[in-house]
Amino acid sequence: MQDGQPGLAVEAEQKDYAPPTVHPAFVIDGSDYKNVLFEVGGRITFLDLGGFGSEWRNDFVAGSEYGLKTEYFHPFTSYTSWFVAVHGTADSSPFFVYQRDKLEGDYRNRLMGAGLDLGYTFGRGAELRVGYEAGYRKINEDIGSPVAPEVHGRFGATSLLYRLERFDDPMIPRRGARIESTFKFYDTAPGTRDSVPTEELKLGIAERTSQSSSLLFFASGGTSFSTKDTGFPPFSLGGPLRLSAYGTNELLTNQYFLLQPAFSISCGKSLPC
Repeated sequence: MQDGQPGLAVEAEQKDYAPPTVHPAFVIDGSDYKNVLFEVGGRITFLDLGGFGSEWRNDFVAGSEYGLKTEYFHPFTSYTSWFVAVHGTADSSPFFVYQRDKLEGDYRNRLMGAGLDLGYTFGRGAELRVGYEAGYRKINEDIGSPVAPEVHGRFGATSLLYRLERFDDPMIPRRGARIESTFKFYDTAPGTRDSVPTEELKLGIAERTSQSSSLLFFASGGTSFSTKDTGFPPFSLGGPLRLSAYGTNELLTNQYFLLQPAFSISCGKSLPC
Protein backbone atom coordinates (compact mmCIF):
# COMPACT_ATOMS: atom_id res chain seq x y z
CA MET A 1 0.00 0.00 0.00
CA GLN A 2 1.42 3.37 -1.07
CA ASP A 3 -0.38 6.71 -0.89
CA GLY A 4 -3.55 4.86 -0.09
CA GLN A 5 -3.33 2.80 -3.32
CA PRO A 6 -2.78 -0.99 -3.48
CA GLY A 7 0.08 -2.20 -5.65
CA LEU A 8 2.60 -4.94 -6.32
CA ALA A 9 6.32 -4.51 -5.69
CA VAL A 10 8.68 -6.66 -7.78
CA GLU A 11 12.37 -6.98 -6.99
CA ALA A 12 14.72 -8.47 -9.62
CA GLU A 13 18.13 -9.94 -8.84
CA GLN A 14 20.57 -9.98 -11.73
CA LYS A 15 22.48 -13.20 -12.39
CA ASP A 16 25.84 -13.47 -14.13
CA TYR A 17 24.56 -16.46 -16.13
CA ALA A 18 21.29 -17.53 -17.74
CA PRO A 19 19.46 -20.68 -16.66
CA PRO A 20 19.82 -23.62 -19.06
CA THR A 21 17.01 -24.03 -21.60
CA VAL A 22 15.66 -27.45 -22.58
CA HIS A 23 13.90 -28.20 -25.88
CA PRO A 24 12.57 -31.78 -26.16
CA ALA A 25 12.42 -33.65 -29.48
CA PHE A 26 10.24 -36.52 -30.67
CA VAL A 27 10.69 -38.08 -34.13
CA ILE A 28 8.80 -40.77 -36.06
CA ASP A 29 10.30 -41.32 -39.51
CA GLY A 30 7.97 -43.36 -41.73
CA SER A 31 9.53 -42.51 -45.10
CA ASP A 32 10.10 -46.27 -45.45
CA TYR A 33 6.97 -47.85 -43.98
CA LYS A 34 8.78 -51.19 -43.57
CA ASN A 35 11.44 -49.56 -41.39
CA VAL A 36 9.78 -46.91 -39.22
CA LEU A 37 12.35 -45.06 -37.10
CA PHE A 38 11.52 -43.78 -33.63
CA GLU A 39 13.65 -41.31 -31.68
CA VAL A 40 13.38 -39.17 -28.56
CA GLY A 41 15.87 -36.55 -27.50
CA GLY A 42 16.34 -32.88 -26.93
CA ARG A 43 18.65 -29.89 -26.72
CA ILE A 44 20.09 -28.38 -23.54
CA THR A 45 21.61 -24.93 -23.93
CA PHE A 46 23.67 -23.06 -21.33
CA LEU A 47 24.00 -19.31 -21.93
CA ASP A 48 26.79 -16.95 -20.86
CA LEU A 49 28.79 -19.85 -19.44
CA GLY A 50 32.39 -18.64 -19.26
CA GLY A 51 31.57 -15.09 -20.33
CA PHE A 52 28.89 -12.87 -21.84
CA GLY A 53 27.72 -14.09 -25.26
CA SER A 54 29.01 -17.64 -24.78
CA GLU A 55 26.80 -20.62 -25.48
CA TRP A 56 27.15 -24.33 -24.74
CA ARG A 57 24.70 -26.38 -26.83
CA ASN A 58 24.13 -30.10 -26.30
CA ASP A 59 21.93 -32.31 -28.52
CA PHE A 60 21.13 -35.86 -27.46
CA VAL A 61 19.00 -38.58 -29.03
CA ALA A 62 18.05 -42.18 -28.20
CA GLY A 63 16.03 -44.83 -30.03
CA SER A 64 16.74 -45.91 -33.59
CA GLU A 65 19.64 -43.47 -33.40
CA TYR A 66 21.57 -42.70 -30.26
CA GLY A 67 24.24 -40.11 -29.82
CA LEU A 68 25.45 -36.80 -28.46
CA LYS A 69 26.53 -33.61 -30.21
CA THR A 70 28.01 -30.69 -28.32
CA GLU A 71 29.42 -27.27 -29.20
CA TYR A 72 30.86 -24.50 -27.08
CA PHE A 73 30.69 -21.04 -28.71
CA HIS A 74 32.79 -18.28 -27.16
CA PRO A 75 33.37 -14.73 -28.48
CA PHE A 76 36.84 -13.27 -27.99
CA THR A 77 35.40 -10.34 -26.02
CA SER A 78 31.94 -9.01 -25.21
CA TYR A 79 32.22 -6.36 -27.93
CA THR A 80 33.80 -8.24 -30.84
CA SER A 81 32.31 -10.31 -33.64
CA TRP A 82 35.19 -12.80 -33.67
CA PHE A 83 34.58 -16.12 -31.95
CA VAL A 84 35.98 -19.61 -31.42
CA ALA A 85 33.86 -22.78 -31.33
CA VAL A 86 34.81 -26.25 -30.11
CA HIS A 87 32.52 -29.13 -31.09
CA GLY A 88 32.33 -32.90 -30.78
CA THR A 89 30.13 -35.78 -31.97
CA ALA A 90 29.53 -39.36 -30.88
CA ASP A 91 26.71 -40.96 -32.85
CA SER A 92 25.38 -44.33 -34.01
CA SER A 93 22.55 -44.26 -36.55
CA PRO A 94 20.83 -46.86 -38.76
CA PHE A 95 21.97 -47.03 -42.36
CA PHE A 96 19.92 -49.04 -44.84
CA VAL A 97 21.44 -50.35 -48.08
CA TYR A 98 19.06 -50.32 -51.06
CA GLN A 99 19.10 -51.91 -54.50
CA ARG A 100 16.84 -49.55 -56.43
CA ASP A 101 13.79 -49.40 -54.13
CA LYS A 102 14.40 -52.78 -52.43
CA LEU A 103 15.94 -52.87 -48.98
CA GLU A 104 18.95 -55.22 -49.06
CA GLY A 105 20.80 -54.68 -45.79
CA ASP A 106 20.57 -53.19 -42.31
CA TYR A 107 23.82 -51.40 -41.51
CA ARG A 108 25.03 -49.10 -38.72
CA ASN A 109 26.81 -45.78 -39.21
CA ARG A 110 29.10 -45.02 -36.26
CA LEU A 111 30.81 -41.65 -36.07
CA MET A 112 33.06 -40.09 -33.47
CA GLY A 113 34.95 -36.85 -33.96
CA ALA A 114 35.83 -33.36 -32.75
CA GLY A 115 36.77 -30.05 -34.29
CA LEU A 116 37.74 -26.43 -33.76
CA ASP A 117 36.37 -23.41 -35.68
CA LEU A 118 37.41 -19.78 -35.90
CA GLY A 119 34.66 -17.45 -37.09
CA TYR A 120 33.13 -14.01 -37.48
CA THR A 121 29.49 -13.01 -37.00
CA PHE A 122 27.75 -10.44 -39.21
CA GLY A 123 25.04 -9.13 -36.91
CA ARG A 124 22.48 -11.61 -35.56
CA GLY A 125 21.78 -13.47 -38.78
CA ALA A 126 25.05 -14.43 -40.49
CA GLU A 127 28.39 -16.04 -39.72
CA LEU A 128 31.55 -17.22 -41.46
CA ARG A 129 33.62 -20.11 -40.10
CA VAL A 130 36.86 -21.85 -40.97
CA GLY A 131 38.01 -24.90 -39.04
CA TYR A 132 39.29 -28.44 -38.93
CA GLU A 133 37.55 -31.64 -37.82
CA ALA A 134 38.95 -35.15 -37.36
CA GLY A 135 37.60 -38.45 -36.13
CA TYR A 136 36.73 -42.05 -36.93
CA ARG A 137 33.88 -43.49 -38.98
CA LYS A 138 32.68 -47.07 -39.40
CA ILE A 139 29.79 -48.43 -41.47
CA ASN A 140 29.16 -52.16 -41.23
CA GLU A 141 26.29 -54.65 -41.16
CA ASP A 142 24.17 -54.66 -38.03
CA ILE A 143 21.72 -57.49 -38.84
CA GLY A 144 22.06 -60.31 -41.35
CA SER A 145 24.77 -61.03 -43.92
CA PRO A 146 26.80 -58.20 -45.47
CA VAL A 147 25.58 -57.06 -48.89
CA ALA A 148 28.10 -54.21 -49.25
CA PRO A 149 31.74 -53.86 -48.15
CA GLU A 150 32.48 -52.44 -44.72
CA VAL A 151 33.81 -48.87 -44.63
CA HIS A 152 35.91 -47.73 -41.71
CA GLY A 153 38.82 -45.46 -40.94
CA ARG A 154 39.99 -42.04 -39.86
CA PHE A 155 38.75 -38.84 -41.48
CA GLY A 156 40.11 -35.32 -41.39
CA ALA A 157 38.63 -32.26 -43.09
CA THR A 158 39.28 -28.54 -43.35
CA SER A 159 36.00 -26.64 -43.73
CA LEU A 160 34.77 -23.21 -44.75
CA LEU A 161 31.16 -22.43 -43.81
CA TYR A 162 29.00 -19.38 -44.51
CA ARG A 163 25.48 -19.24 -43.09
CA LEU A 164 22.82 -16.51 -43.49
CA GLU A 165 19.48 -16.81 -41.65
CA ARG A 166 16.75 -14.27 -42.41
CA PHE A 167 13.63 -16.44 -42.07
CA ASP A 168 10.98 -15.08 -39.72
CA ASP A 169 10.19 -18.59 -38.42
CA PRO A 170 12.50 -21.63 -38.16
CA MET A 171 9.76 -24.19 -38.91
CA ILE A 172 7.34 -22.66 -41.44
CA PRO A 173 8.71 -19.29 -42.60
CA ARG A 174 6.38 -16.67 -44.04
CA ARG A 175 9.05 -14.27 -45.30
CA GLY A 176 12.82 -14.09 -45.61
CA ALA A 177 15.78 -15.99 -46.99
CA ARG A 178 18.33 -18.59 -45.96
CA ILE A 179 21.77 -19.37 -47.43
CA GLU A 180 24.23 -22.04 -46.33
CA SER A 181 27.47 -22.82 -48.15
CA THR A 182 29.79 -25.57 -46.89
CA PHE A 183 33.16 -26.34 -48.48
CA LYS A 184 35.19 -29.27 -47.10
CA PHE A 185 38.58 -30.62 -48.07
CA TYR A 186 39.14 -34.15 -46.78
CA ASP A 187 42.86 -34.83 -46.51
CA THR A 188 41.93 -38.36 -45.45
CA ALA A 189 38.64 -40.26 -45.66
CA PRO A 190 37.49 -43.88 -45.15
CA GLY A 191 37.53 -46.01 -48.29
CA THR A 192 39.89 -43.87 -50.39
CA ARG A 193 43.53 -42.83 -50.51
CA ASP A 194 42.74 -39.63 -52.42
CA SER A 195 42.05 -36.17 -51.05
CA VAL A 196 38.38 -35.29 -51.55
CA PRO A 197 37.04 -31.71 -51.92
CA THR A 198 33.27 -31.17 -51.60
CA GLU A 199 30.94 -28.18 -51.81
CA GLU A 200 27.27 -28.09 -50.79
CA LEU A 201 25.02 -25.05 -51.24
CA LYS A 202 21.51 -24.68 -49.79
CA LEU A 203 19.16 -21.78 -50.61
CA GLY A 204 15.70 -20.92 -49.30
CA ILE A 205 13.30 -18.07 -50.08
CA ALA A 206 9.90 -17.32 -48.54
CA GLU A 207 7.56 -14.57 -49.74
CA ARG A 208 4.15 -13.70 -48.34
CA THR A 209 1.46 -13.80 -51.06
CA SER A 210 -1.47 -12.82 -48.81
CA GLN A 211 -2.29 -12.35 -45.15
CA SER A 212 -2.61 -16.11 -44.64
CA SER A 213 -0.42 -17.66 -47.37
CA SER A 214 3.21 -17.73 -48.48
CA LEU A 215 5.19 -19.08 -51.40
CA LEU A 216 8.40 -20.95 -50.56
CA PHE A 217 11.25 -22.12 -52.74
CA PHE A 218 14.21 -24.27 -51.70
CA ALA A 219 17.19 -25.32 -53.82
CA SER A 220 20.27 -27.31 -52.90
CA GLY A 221 23.18 -28.94 -54.66
CA GLY A 222 26.46 -30.63 -53.96
CA THR A 223 29.56 -31.70 -55.87
CA SER A 224 32.85 -33.49 -55.28
CA PHE A 225 34.46 -31.58 -58.20
CA SER A 226 34.76 -34.65 -60.46
CA THR A 227 36.78 -36.61 -57.90
CA LYS A 228 36.45 -40.21 -59.05
CA ASP A 229 37.31 -42.06 -55.84
CA THR A 230 35.56 -40.39 -52.91
CA GLY A 231 35.33 -43.52 -50.78
CA PHE A 232 31.94 -43.31 -49.13
CA PRO A 233 29.63 -41.01 -51.17
CA PRO A 234 29.55 -37.56 -49.51
CA PHE A 235 25.87 -36.76 -50.20
CA SER A 236 22.62 -38.60 -49.61
CA LEU A 237 18.96 -38.03 -50.46
CA GLY A 238 15.83 -39.64 -49.12
CA GLY A 239 13.89 -39.33 -45.88
CA PRO A 240 11.98 -36.39 -44.35
CA LEU A 241 12.40 -33.09 -46.23
CA ARG A 242 14.91 -34.63 -48.67
CA LEU A 243 12.70 -36.57 -51.16
CA SER A 244 10.52 -38.20 -48.52
CA ALA A 245 9.09 -40.72 -51.02
CA TYR A 246 12.44 -42.50 -50.70
CA GLY A 247 13.88 -44.17 -47.62
CA THR A 248 16.47 -42.35 -45.54
CA ASN A 249 19.84 -42.45 -47.35
CA GLU A 250 18.30 -44.45 -50.19
CA LEU A 251 20.05 -42.30 -52.81
CA LEU A 252 23.83 -41.96 -52.36
CA THR A 253 25.77 -39.79 -54.78
CA ASN A 254 28.89 -37.71 -55.40
CA GLN A 255 26.85 -34.83 -56.81
CA TYR A 256 23.22 -33.75 -56.86
CA PHE A 257 20.83 -30.88 -57.51
CA LEU A 258 17.42 -30.59 -55.84
CA LEU A 259 14.54 -28.09 -56.26
CA GLN A 260 11.67 -27.97 -53.74
CA PRO A 261 8.86 -25.42 -54.27
CA ALA A 262 6.14 -25.20 -51.60
CA PHE A 263 3.02 -23.25 -50.68
CA SER A 264 1.89 -22.66 -47.08
CA ILE A 265 -1.42 -21.48 -45.62
CA SER A 266 -1.70 -20.41 -42.00
CA CYS A 267 -4.85 -20.80 -39.92
CA GLY A 268 -6.56 -17.87 -38.27
CA LYS A 269 -9.87 -16.07 -37.84
CA SER A 270 -10.23 -15.54 -41.58
CA LEU A 271 -9.18 -19.13 -42.38
CA PRO A 272 -10.23 -21.57 -39.64
CA CYS A 273 -8.57 -24.99 -39.52
